[in-house]
Amino acid sequence: MQLEWSDKNAQLTALKSVPSQTIFTSLEALSLFVLKIRGQNGEEYECNSIKEWNYVKMESGTDGYVFTFTGPENIPGEENLSVALQIGKNKQSNTNKWYESAITVSWVQCIIPEGLSLVNATLLPLSFREFGTKTQAFYPYSSGIVCEPFTDKKNINIRYPSGFGASMSWFALWDKDGKGVYVAAHDETTTFKDLIFSSDTINKKVDIALRYPSENLGQANSRFAPCKIVLTGFQGDWYDAAVLYRDWVKNEAIWYPRESLTIDGRSDTPQWMKELSVWATGSDKDIEKFQNTFGVPIGFHWYSWHQIPFDNDYPHYFPPKANFEARVAELQKNKNIFVMPYINGRLWDSKDNGTQDSLFTKQALPGVVKQENGRPVLEKYGSKESDGQDVYLGVMCPTAKVWHDKQTEIVLRLAKPSDGNFDNKGNYGVNAVYIDQTAAAPPRECFDKTHGHTLEGGDWWVQAYRNLMNNIHAQLSEGVALTTESNADGYADGFDAFLVWQFQHNGQVPAFAAVYGGAIQLFGRGYDSDGSVLSSKMKLAESFVFGEQIGWISTSILNESEKLEYMKKVVSLRHKFREYFYKGEMSRPPLLLGDNPRLTGTWSFTGNPSIVFTDAVRTGAWRIPGQNKAILMFANSSNETLELKLAVNLQELGFEPSRIIVVRHSSDGSTQNIGAFPNDIHFEPEEVFVLEIQ
Repeated sequence: MQLEWSDKNAQLTALKSVPSQTIFTSLEALSLFVLKIRGQNGEEYECNSIKEWNYVKMESGTDGYVFTFTGPENIPGEENLSVALQIGKNKQSNTNKWYESAITVSWVQCIIPEGLSLVNATLLPLSFREFGTKTQAFYPYSSGIVCEPFTDKKNINIRYPSGFGASMSWFALWDKDGKGVYVAAHDETTTFKDLIFSSDTINKKVDIALRYPSENLGQANSRFAPCKIVLTGFQGDWYDAAVLYRDWVKNEAIWYPRESLTIDGRSDTPQWMKELSVWATGSDKDIEKFQNTFGVPIGFHWYSWHQIPFDNDYPHYFPPKANFEARVAELQKNKNIFVMPYINGRLWDSKDNGTQDSLFTKQALPGVVKQENGRPVLEKYGSKESDGQDVYLGVMCPTAKVWHDKQTEIVLRLAKPSDGNFDNKGNYGVNAVYIDQTAAAPPRECFDKTHGHTLEGGDWWVQAYRNLMNNIHAQLSEGVALTTESNADGYADGFDAFLVWQFQHNGQVPAFAAVYGGAIQLFGRGYDSDGSVLSSKMKLAESFVFGEQIGWISTSILNESEKLEYMKKVVSLRHKFREYFYKGEMSRPPLLLGDNPRLTGTWSFTGNPSIVFTDAVRTGAWRIPGQNKAILMFANSSNETLELKLAVNLQELGFEPSRIIVVRHSSDGSTQNIGAFPNDIHFEPEEVFVLEIQ
């Protein structure tokens, strides 16, 4: 990192690799930070390290360089405003070599005089130029997206942690020669922040930034939220950058479930959940037929089991529909069917008794998230009251005791063993409970002082949910699983699985699975709005090689023979090799050389169809560390016969090429010992198979 400074300002002039001297950053000088400050009359100012300050001091020490900025000249009369940041080598204890060359940037000091308030702070906003041929970039939306930013314009602003936003907190750029740069927030806790990724195809540059809402906005003690930016060069692509983030997560992140991870996977996740390979939704009347068709254990995600309408009168789910308890018992008597009803983890209807406000104002309102003006935060999702009015639901603050108590009550009543009277008045004994929106929706700023958290920013939102989930887990019977919507890494230790139905985007790579494979199960995609059978097959193939539990699909697929037959292939092999996905971790997907046609499909997310392009043959790789075995996964979702060459780095998988056994496993259950590792692969139309290496 090349810096220039005077007693009035400081700036970043280059970020470059050593020894190649590849310059990553843009030609213009960059500020070390950007602050938004609010005055006592509501006026807002922006200051950065390039604009002149009354005084800038640089001090060097064993931990790096500390820059202190005092008195921004563009905020009249505020000579006492002072901020300091530290730039130095990464000091975290870790045996991974890349840490030795990493640079960290973090806040040291924030002094905001009375009458001013910090709104938000961006530490080390960066701008990258095109530094090599065919530069590619990664940003952590959903599963993770790879794009060519200098030919594909992007303007992304996503909140972390959120499965509908930033599921992780890192970026990467690299060129065709594998020269890359990794930029991440290695924050000690799950501090929420906005990740910004913007590409300019005309001026050939990419801007990235991590912007943090302040803690205690509008208060005399407003301050920075905890923040540590880490940068390093790397050789490779998105997968190699994901491994860097995985190294940090495994060693440092408070949400990583390291204490419960064993050689048999997570000890706190029920075995049935770890081994499950397929999920159904829809009517319960065809569930037994669905399970018989696939011939393996299935999960049944049961929506609308309650009498109240969907997205209406929450959270008053009881009493359920007639005979719900008896039907749960009947289904679960079949040891291969696991029932998981739906509840919502965020919302309380503001008219929670038909068109009347029954308990919302009386009980819920004190615990609802408040705007800065004190008004409650209400959301709507298209549902209607019986009088035709929109349903408005209050977003509950996860720190509120009323919400902790209500969520705990609902989950325990559903999950605790039934007394067998089938009167729908007691507990229901379900195998799992799905808690909607928790990891999907972004954290909301809350300005209610009575809640006890810092106002606006901080790490309190996710930490409150983690406390809630820990409390519920402690009271659950053994064998009960808890899941939530979407994937956001800060919630990983609180749930057994994430429903990743929103993995519906072009350019997706399995970056989240590369980081968290084995630590939490990923399940399901949305299929109802697929544009064609081919679109569904493309999605099934991707879900398979990403290591997800397949499906979350309506039982109506039983009447769609072409889609059903392809799904049976991927489910069969996924089930056969299920231990890799709860004991192991994802490896680099194999490379196929030759004419692997590009397929075009239409996938839909929140009602918005998008065009998706994928290779005809998708690949994946998973290994179980310490067991000297791995699988390479292949799924041809086209109707073409293909001849391709396979390129795999066996040493990277942990094998000596001369000492391996390769067995081919077909979707019909047959196996073939194929001797030496194959360089040429023949693919039949819609063929799905696995190569197991030992």
